[in-house]
Amino acid sequence: MNDREIIARKKPGTSSLTFFAVPNLLFGLNFGVLGGMTNAFLGVPFFGSVTLYFGQFFVLLCLTVRGINSAIFAVAISSLVTAISANEPYLIIIFALEVLVVHALLHRGFFLFQAVVYYWIILGAPLLLTLTALTSGAEHDVLFVNGATRALNALMYVTAAALFHWFLPTKLSRNHYQNPPPKLASMIFSLCLLTVTLPALLIALIFINQAANQTEQVIAQKMQANVFEISANINNLLNQNISNLHTVANLISLNKNQNALQLGLLVAKSNLQMIERTSIYNKDGVLILTSKPYTMKNVHGYYSAKDKEFFNHTRSSKDVYISDASFNKDFEDTPIITINIPINSGNEFEGLVQGTIKLTELDDLIDNIVDKEFSYVITDTRNRTIASSMIDNTLLVSNFDFEQTEHDLINSISTILYKNVSYLHEQTTTKGDWTVSVLSDPKLVTTPLIRHFYFLLLFACLLILAFSVVAKHLAKKITRPLEEIAEHYPNTKVHPQIIEDSKVSDEIVKLTNTLVSSHAVMNDFQQQLKEQVDNKTRQLKQLNKELYSLAQKDGLTQLLNRSGFNRFALTSYRNCIRNHLPMSMILVDIDHFKKINDSYGHPFGDKCITTVAKILQKHCKRDTDIIGRFGGEEFILMVVGGEISEHHTRVKLITDTIRSIELNHKNQIVKMTVSAGICSIVEDFTSDFDALIKYADEQLYLSKRTGRDKTSILVR
Repeated sequence: MNDREIIARKKPGTSSLTFFAVPNLLFGLNFGVLGGMTNAFLGVPFFGSVTLYFGQFFVLLCLTVRGINSAIFAVAISSLVTAISANEPYLIIIFALEVLVVHALLHRGFFLFQAVVYYWIILGAPLLLTLTALTSGAEHDVLFVNGATRALNALMYVTAAALFHWFLPTKLSRNHYQNPPPKLASMIFSLCLLTVTLPALLIALIFINQAANQTEQVIAQKMQANVFEISANINNLLNQNISNLHTVANLISLNKNQNALQLGLLVAKSNLQMIERTSIYNKDGVLILTSKPYTMKNVHGYYSAKDKEFFNHTRSSKDVYISDASFNKDFEDTPIITINIPINSGNEFEGLVQGTIKLTELDDLIDNIVDKEFSYVITDTRNRTIASSMIDNTLLVSNFDFEQTEHDLINSISTILYKNVSYLHEQTTTKGDWTVSVLSDPKLVTTPLIRHFYFLLLFACLLILAFSVVAKHLAKKITRPLEEIAEHYPNTKVHPQIIEDSKVSDEIVKLTNTLVSSHAVMNDFQQQLKEQVDNKTRQLKQLNKELYSLAQKDGLTQLLNRSGFNRFALTSYRNCIRNHLPMSMILVDIDHFKKINDSYGHPFGDKCITTVAKILQKHCKRDTDIIGRFGGEEFILMVVGGEISEHHTRVKLITDTIRSIELNHKNQIVKMTVSAGICSIVEDFTSDFDALIKYADEQLYLSKRTGRDKTSILVR
């Protein structure tokens, strides 16, 4: 490593890889892609739009094996892919926070399983519910199931990751989280949960899923039965009335006198169901006879239906016509439908027989058919309401406008949104192209599901509580003799009770006997070792002092070497940056030094170097002045405080002094010059330490390039 980069070195015991190191990027990329693809293509559908994701398994594995740097890249890629594929952008926040919190808890000595459980209980689940509510406006049932499912999902993938972690080599599993060894009780507790929790949760979730699907099927079958029963009753009603009206029309077509008309009305009145009024029109659309008087409105002498849709449609088709729902504005303001039967004589249209049904009476018929837990809406071909248990009679003939949607927790039953309320929806078509819709509250499905989830959460809590109690007692029985051995082993004498308590298992008895027999040997050895260590410690301290001095100084000039200069100058630089003190970084280089070496020999070159070093020391005597030999014939100085102009004046004095020196080599006078580069900081305190040296080096290069024996200055 270059000495100028010493400040970038890691502390002992930490990873030598920086955040953006290529291995971190590659491992993070690989684990992130695995996690993202697992979530995008291998997600397990659970309830409706709720999906179980297991890609976070790879992210947690990356965290335990490669550390937080790689895990950040992994979770960034995995959560982004998951959020895009699931259309849930808040998952990026949830998964990223999980990695950061778990990383912090692992450093505090928690197990991986414990860390993830604490995260989801304290932060993950509440935050997920909040973000889901803010972004989707989902109902409380959906929020609860989504939060509970995500938490249970986390338990499953962390259980898988923790189990996998147990099989990793120790070098990998403890590479980034060098915590004290865990207590045996904690290990037993963790292993119990890991080996029991995952299968228990999987079985419970499978049962819940099956129960939810079964509930959906039951509700769907009931809704279909109600739809078909309503449709069958309406078809039966229409068919029977059409048949009876056909009888009337045939009777009139055979004999068109007044007696036949009266007889036809009598037949209609006695046989028709729910027909409020029977009317007979001639071929010109004039009302010639009715079973019940009208309350006339805007009619002068007679009523003509010549311009009415029902008349024109029946006349043109010469077939049965069932009208859409409407208000009879010419007579009574009552919502009605009409059944129109043509009176045909051969191929000639002679008029029609019309049966009028009040929609309010149709409501009464269907109310007795539909189960109370369901609602119904019947619409005509124009989507206008004929009958409904959901609206007041005054709203009949209004449009039944709804939006097809999907429920987050329901798979097999279609869902609609009507007046901003969600309903389960089943429909069919009757005679006359009427649409029968049966609606129900989604809570018929979601309420049992919520109960199942409450039971599952209670089951999970009881499971954890039960195994924690078992683990505590089991660990106490196993670890008590080991703890007593560890506690009393350093003592001079071993207590006899330790041997008695060790009779828990054959392995612990053997271990105790071995430790007791080696106890005396250890005491003697410790005493001898202590004496040797004390002696060696004194020697090492003396050697360390000598080595430290040698490591910091240049052997020729006794100035600081590059490493020593960087160490002291970096501390001074930080102080200047923190307190905004002026400072100058100065590089000095002997001109044509290679020529001096070639002409007069290396010993004389060394003399030149030591001469320059003494001159630098002579002019830089303040405690804050730092001088070092930067390499070869190059020197480096750091001057702090005072005026920058004083720094520049001092450098000029140094270069003038060196220029005036005359060295004797074999009765020959040799003179030398130096070039200098200065970077002074007055206002811009944003440059880092390496940049400061770089700027001074650039100024030195400028002095060399423009003729040497010069000083170039950069003030920032």
